[in-house]
Amino acid sequence: MLQLFGIALPPTTAPVTRDVGTALAGRMLAAGQALQKGAPGALAASVRADARRYLDARRRGELLFAPGFGRTCDENARALLRLTVDAPAAPRPADLLVA
Repeated sequence: MLQLFGIALPPTTAPVTRDVGTALAGRMLAAGQALQKGAPGALAASVRADARRYLDARRRGELLFAPGFGRTCDENARALLRLTVDAPAAPRPADLLVA
């Protein structure tokens, strides 16, 4: 299961449906707008991690779109990486646990 921008995508060899692709592009756009308005560093780190996971899944062929439809999401993910270039690193889950 691939979790990106709050959307869970099951592993499949079929292309992502247009509805899911539209929702993913909308979430990416909303994240970019939040970053431009001065979102906190933790959100920027989370968005950056999601954008990296998205692009990695696309490179590995684990996330497929109908021809021409994935370009919007690809461009949004790259824009998010540019917007978060100076974002602090996200804390590892083990660092968030309290003993």
